[in-house]
Amino acid sequence: MNPNKLMSRTIGAWLLAVCCCVPVAVCLAGAAAEQVKKVRGETLEKAVASTGFHGGFQYLPGPIGNPSTQHYEVSPGHPPYEQRARFLGVLRGSWYEIGHQVGTKAGDLVRWVSDVWWKQHTEKYGLDNTMKALPLYEAQIAALNPELIQFMKGIAKGAEAELDKSPYAQSSSHYEKVLNTNIFDAWSYRHPTTYPWTPGQGAEENGCSAFVTIGTGPNKRDEMIAAHNRHTSFNPKCYQLVYIGQPDDGNAFWVLTAGAAGAACQVVNEKGVSLILNAGGDQHAEQHANAFGVSWFLLFLHVAAYADTADQAIEMLTRGTPDYRARTGRQSLLRTGTWNFLISDRTGCTIVETTADRYAMRRPGDLGEIGNYLVMTNHNYCNYSFDENNRRTDVPMTRFGNEKTYPGSAKRFWTLMGDIRHHYGRIDSVLAMQLLSGHHQRDRDGRLIESREGEIPLQYQGDVSCPHLGGYPGGWKGGAADAKVAVHGEDLRVYWTLGRPCEWQGPWDEVRLKKKTADVLIAYDSLTGNTERMAQAVAEGVKRVPGAVAMVKRVSEVTKENLEAAEAIVLGCPTYYANIPGRMKTVIDDWSWKMKVDFTDKVGGAFATGGGQMGGKEHVVISLLLFMINNRMVVAGPLYQDEEGQDIWAETGAGAMTGPIDPGISPKELDSASRLGERVARLALKLSRINL
Repeated sequence: MNPNKLMSRTIGAWLLAVCCCVPVAVCLAGAAAEQVKKVRGETLEKAVASTGFHGGFQYLPGPIGNPSTQHYEVSPGHPPYEQRARFLGVLRGSWYEIGHQVGTKAGDLVRWVSDVWWKQHTEKYGLDNTMKALPLYEAQIAALNPELIQFMKGIAKGAEAELDKSPYAQSSSHYEKVLNTNIFDAWSYRHPTTYPWTPGQGAEENGCSAFVTIGTGPNKRDEMIAAHNRHTSFNPKCYQLVYIGQPDDGNAFWVLTAGAAGAACQVVNEKGVSLILNAGGDQHAEQHANAFGVSWFLLFLHVAAYADTADQAIEMLTRGTPDYRARTGRQSLLRTGTWNFLISDRTGCTIVETTADRYAMRRPGDLGEIGNYLVMTNHNYCNYSFDENNRRTDVPMTRFGNEKTYPGSAKRFWTLMGDIRHHYGRIDSVLAMQLLSGHHQRDRDGRLIESREGEIPLQYQGDVSCPHLGGYPGGWKGGAADAKVAVHGEDLRVYWTLGRPCEWQGPWDEVRLKKKTADVLIAYDSLTGNTERMAQAVAEGVKRVPGAVAMVKRVSEVTKENLEAAEAIVLGCPTYYANIPGRMKTVIDDWSWKMKVDFTDKVGGAFATGGGQMGGKEHVVISLLLFMINNRMVVAGPLYQDEEGQDIWAETGAGAMTGPIDPGISPKELDSASRLGERVARLALKLSRINL
């Protein structure tokens, strides 16, 4: 693995600690940068070896995570947070099936989050009022996409065993608990009734900081970088899970979230569309700023699954979809309240400032940006708005939150604006992570502001990119509950932390959403080493194909994850009494019977070794291919041609004669295995569903 391609991951907390004490302008240099490259390379090699591939995607966990999460505030009786968000893998199928997998794999996290938010809602607004509110939100969610209701029902069913343990299990159905989780921000912070608003009530503790930089103007390379810190209380939002969703009818997407919540504040899909949300203003009841609308937790999943560009995403967030408008009779989407959205793709970015019924858009240059970039915090700048009928009006979005009503948001805004200007032309993923870890401020002119000796550090005052909330010097109540950086250049990567990024140790967790590869799993059984040599030759053939990646494993070590992730599978074994060895037959049968792996349309190939010319090797190859065909795979054998290139033919598989008659494996036999690997890899690339 080329270490020069690995520099994009973050430096560890051992180096971030230095960045917390000096201006963020300080850059890595010399030996330190080389050490980062070395650590990055070693870490990725270990990660690839341990996790492999995930069906066109790669998950590369950092080696440590965030040890500080053990100190973060939790509810009495609840466990401490894990050091990293729990990775659930690639979840495929219908929306119900994806939800069911979330519930099954993270039922405990679903329960912890549900218990906290159910208690908060029913104690603050009452059980009766909360139960009355649920169907009002549900109706709007169903109008956007009825499958999102099925997604929540799937979570409830999958997490049933855990939700049964909840002290609130009898107060409502499990589905209603999941629905309540998905309206939390709306019902708690953007309450749509006559609940009175007073200045200062919209706590900036629940603010966020975000930016997008695009192209070689602000960035070191021609890529899109979308970064976000979620400033909030830790309890229970640090019970986090992360996965790649692959709905049957839509785009794959990466999502980091808490418990059963559909999404948190950033989602990235395989087309490179990044969606970021920040709380966006004040609750003005007289302006109908808040409503029983579509929860953004679920709105983000819908947009990520069905928007191929930033413009399509903006259309869905503002006007909704044709089906939504037909079902509701509205001309625009009814949202839940005052939220700001930062939407970007490979070429452009836009901020959409919204209330339940109004919206306006801000683009690069509107506030003096000198390039293709935007910064978003928690207040508005647009001096106009579109109403619910999409008519432009003179009602300014600043009426719903501005620099005066949210002075802390303004400080964070101008800090990031100054940071981008200061580092203009040098921003990459590593620098983006450093900016999200910042404990400094900048004024409107870009001048750096840091804590003076003897003063309480700025991060404990809250108005920095990486705040520490809850008192000094402890401050374990809240701050940045997570940080994310999406990078779309030659490939598409997302990095993230659990908790404050300044506390994270080692490279950030990473997933690669878009790669120009097909993954070929070569699974073999071998006692003497002959079949293993053939397996390695198959791998050499795979490597001849640009964009193909080989993974060689003993059949006994193959996991369900390996099988589901591979676009192609090549099986090989010795010949025992003209048949597949019993131990291997048991293993591969269990792949279907016990693991329930779906092999549909994966490419397959087979090879065998054995003593004697007629010892049964071809029968073993045919038996392996029949296993594949019965499991709905597409099979292929090695290709050959004569010297003139006039005659081309294929064989059923590769083989080698071993034993007393012909000990060892000849170069021609190894060549047959390489040809098999090359043929299977080429076919897998042609049939693969990944982006090429």
